[in-house]
Amino acid sequence: METFEIGQRVLDLCPNDESYLYNQSISCEKVAKFDEALALVDRYMAIICDKPNPDEDHLQRAVITYAKAGLKAKTIDAFSLLKKHHPYIADVVKGEDNVEAILNA
Repeated sequence: METFEIGQRVLDLCPNDESYLYNQSISCEKVAKFDEALALVDRYMAIICDKPNPDEDHLQRAVITYAKAGLKAKTIDAFSLLKKHHPYIADVVKGEDNVEAILNA
């Protein structure tokens, strides 16, 4: 819970930093605030989607989070970016239960 609270203060200071958004999304999920985690993933995805080389961890987490939420279109979009920029990681993530189910639905 302490990490979550510190993350909230950091985001107050730097609300559009993709790494802080990513880290706080993890903290939110750990304290059972999945909707907040999902909103943070949406925020950092809006920032990184047009970058020439988006971070593989950020994309991987987006794919898994969107799949867990059952958001097919967002899962596919995030997976496509992951596959384009980090194909090996995409192949690994594709095998995860939620991801595989939503990509094959």
